Amino acid sequence: MSITLHVSLLSGHETSLSAEPETRVEELRRRVQLELGIGPCRLVAAGEVLQPRATLSEQKLTDAMQIVAVLRQPEIVSTRRSTSMALLTGDGSVLTWGDPERGGDCSAVHDQLVHVESLHAAPGAFAAILADGSLVTWGEDLADTMPVKHLLRNIRSVHSTGFAFGAIVDDGSVVSWGHELFGGRAPPKLTNVRKLLGSLTTFAALRSDGSVVAWGEDGRHEMWEQLRNVLDIQATESAFAALSSGSVVAWGHPLYGGVLDERLQGLHKVQQIYATDGAFAAVTEDGSVVAWGDALSGGDVNVPEPVQEQLHDVQSIAASAAAFAALRADHTVVTWGCPELGGDSSAVRAQLRDVTQVCASAMSFAALRADGSVVAWGNADFGGSCAAVQGQLHNVQHLGASANAFVALVADGSLIAWGDPAVVETAPETRLSNNPCTLYRNRTAGAIERVVIVGGGPAGMTAAIYAARSNLCPLVIAPAIGGQLMAKGATAPEQSEFYC
Repeated sequence: MSITLHVSLLSGHETSLSAEPETRVEELRRRVQLELGIGPCRLVAAGEVLQPRATLSEQKLTDAMQIVAVLRQPEIVSTRRSTSMALLTGDGSVLTWGDPERGGDCSAVHDQLVHVESLHAAPGAFAAILADGSLVTWGEDLADTMPVKHLLRNIRSVHSTGFAFGAIVDDGSVVSWGHELFGGRAPPKLTNVRKLLGSLTTFAALRSDGSVVAWGEDGRHEMWEQLRNVLDIQATESAFAALSSGSVVAWGHPLYGGVLDERLQGLHKVQQIYATDGAFAAVTEDGSVVAWGDALSGGDVNVPEPVQEQLHDVQSIAASAAAFAALRADHTVVTWGCPELGGDSSAVRAQLRDVTQVCASAMSFAALRADGSVVAWGNADFGGSCAAVQGQLHNVQHLGASANAFVALVADGSLIAWGDPAVVETAPETRLSNNPCTLYRNRTAGAIERVVIVGGGPAGMTAAIYAARSNLCPLVIAPAIGGQLMAKGATAPEQSEFYC
């Protein structure tokens, strides 16, 4: 028996479609795009992005359910260990730049990079998942999928250590390849995997029952057998930390955060864990922060100066190789860790206000402010100074970073890069298509009334998820004020136009 689904854009434009429960989400998405006259999009229901290859029944879609369609926007992809960058465009194509031997040149596979659903960056390579669930890789030798090519079908997500790739398949199994000693050989009959995380040399697979299976250099550690009800895992180069019901368990090399000292044994109500190469930082329920591991890598919040009292109301943390930057609810930033790698922000402290996003390279940080300007600090050779392009950094909507450079996506669709010349000089000179959004406020009360158009991208996706959970109650998402969700009645800037 067919079901009827109600699909809306955040603009309020909507349509209703009937489909069989065994219809795939990809087919529904194509029909939505035709009915609403929109380009590539993602579908969101009950706060979750629907998987294209899953059926409607597998995604638990029922009759009369509300779905939100979110237009896809450009996505900057890299890591703080990569010397190349990639851009996944709204139409599912890919642009790359940086070190050509480490993923910066995709010309050999360019013709295959169409209808790309997602993109993953490893230290020296990239992997793209296509709409049909197949995989395309390029870069260093570890990108060579030939030994497992026949297994790479219906791929859900891709992850990496420093020397191997691992892919989660739709059925919950895992396929891995690369250096066998460092994660390239997954255990046989591994099933029900919902998350995969790599340290420099080891993979950890989090299964749906909360257990953990590991392989690679540290895969035989006794701690793996003791882990139950795990919700999340994070890794430094040589240690892991697992979050379970608000408590934390750590293991691995003591100098890299593998041991919790006495003051941390009773740590509870932890919401999120972050990691540099040598230390962990945990944000608790009340917004405070606890750190451990190598002091000069961020494991001591009193290095280079005491900041513990400032670490309250923390919303998120960005991590360079050896420093942390915490974004607080008041849109200010607190930093600690190795001074030369961004742990010392004293030179720009006065400018770190109204911050909406903090992004990290290996040795530097960049902060996006509500007015679309950018502040950078840390190692100048790795993007810690944006003075050379400061005049171009206006109306910036989003920041991305590799190990040695930053790139800003500007409202007019242009890309502005700074940092290592090897990355900057190869960045594409192109203007991407964006979707205009207009933010309205009640001019007398200063309250949000409605949103006219909201695009996709990180901000728009957040809005769509919120809308799905709230049954499309009045709200707005505004990259100009940090991509923060603003419910009806929240204060907002004067009427303005921007892109998201």
